[in-house]
Amino acid sequence: MANLKTDDPLRFASLIAHQMKAPAGAAMTLLQTLLGEFIGPLNSKQREMIEKALTRCSQSLETAQRLMTITQALDKP
Repeated sequence: MANLKTDDPLRFASLIAHQMKAPAGAAMTLLQTLLGEFIGPLNSKQREMIEKALTRCSQSLETAQRLMTITQALDKP
């Protein structure tokens, strides 16, 4: 990303959206693993915090997907 040129706003937005999706998706997988109690039981406060974090990750993924959809639509002739 260090060499990313910003002279094409659509390409830039598409790359940013793509870069947002990978870490949010990975975080969701880890949080779902915790929520599934595969590594041990959760207390109610831990469960609440993980559920909130999952919601935020999901919102980030939705935002990234919307951004990608918009850039694809604007890029069509």
